[in-house]
Amino acid sequence: MNTSENNIMTTKNILRIVTVVYSLWVIFCPYKGPRFMIWNLFLAWVPLEVMDSIIKINKENKTSKVIFINYILWIVWLLFYPNSPYMITDFIHIVSNKYYLAKPIHPNYAITNKILFNDNFKIWVDFVNIAIGAWLGYVVGFLSLNKAQQLSTRRYGKIISWVMVFSINMISGFAIYLGRFIRWNSWDVITNPKNIIVILVNNINRKSFNFTILFGIFTFVIYIINHAIRKDNIFIEGEENFEI
Repeated sequence: MNTSENNIMTTKNILRIVTVVYSLWVIFCPYKGPRFMIWNLFLAWVPLEVMDSIIKINKENKTSKVIFINYILWIVWLLFYPNSPYMITDFIHIVSNKYYLAKPIHPNYAITNKILFNDNFKIWVDFVNIAIGAWLGYVVGFLSLNKAQQLSTRRYGKIISWVMVFSINMISGFAIYLGRFIRWNSWDVITNPKNIIVILVNNINRKSFNFTILFGIFTFVIYIINHAIRKDNIFIEGEENFEI
């Protein structure tokens, strides 16, 4: 196993530990943590584990059985990957919290202040819980998509790999729309395939197009930023006799 693979495994193990600690905190949080985030995180982990299986199976001899399993795994990965960027929209769950007070009456502040942020500790714990969960879920998904891009680069080149990344983000944008507004789930493809066809037909319209572009571009930009950061770190680690 080379240095790059070791680094990836270390990153994955760190994320596993953080996920476990985060889940325990949410469960036992004295401020009633957002437990739905645990399930969402589980779904976000599925594509990463599937992608690791794809990488492993691609190292084996290309028999008809291996090729068939490889195609199935790619389909499963594509179905579950949108659950990761979907978690970014979990920030909507903080809307019920009142984070600012209009026209506050507070002797410690100037009378000119028209708005004061609420110092209720509980709602800020809620904000942090959602933020950590959403970011953790996205990072896990980023790793799986980044690995998919590396596989694509080796086989088809950089340009095609970036076209793939952009396309997957657009597909994810549409999936986020279906999941957030239509309440569609990845497993509905298997449990209720007929209903999925109806949902798809009824939701290919201007509204879904706008949300698809919005969410797709948003997640694509975040991916580019994370990709640039990761690439920069790999560059520094690869430098010999590097000193600060």
